[in-house]
Amino acid sequence: MYLSIGYANYGFWVLGAVVGIIFIVHGFPKIKNPKGIAAVYKAPSVVGLFHGLAEVVGGALLIIGFCVQGAAMVLGLIMIGAIYFKVVRWNTNFVSRDNTGWELDLVLWAACVALLLV
Repeated sequence: MYLSIGYANYGFWVLGAVVGIIFIVHGFPKIKNPKGIAAVYKAPSVVGLFHGLAEVVGGALLIIGFCVQGAAMVLGLIMIGAIYFKVVRWNTNFVSRDNTGWELDLVLWAACVALLLV
C-alpha cells in the first residue's frame, strides 16, 4: 500500500527544515567572525558577513516554507562554491577523517536542487 501523494509536501517541508537548520548552524559562526571565513576565501570580510547572512536567512526561509525555491537556489550556489574550493583549490578527499570532506556539501547541494525543483 502506498501513501497518498498528498503527503509529499510534508516530506519536502521536513527536508527543507532539516537543511535549513544545518545552514543556520553553519551560518552563525560566519556572522560572528566574518573575517575568518573571508580569509579562507581570500576575500574582504564583508564577503564573509554576506555568506553567513545568506546561510542564516536562507535556512530560516526553508524552515518556514517561504520563498523556498529562491532560498534553495542561493544555498545551492553556496554549496557549489564550497565543493569547488574543497575539490579544486584544496584537493580535499570526498570523505576525510578530520571532517573536511565534501560529502556533506554534496548532500546539501542535492537537497537544495530537490527543493528548487518542487
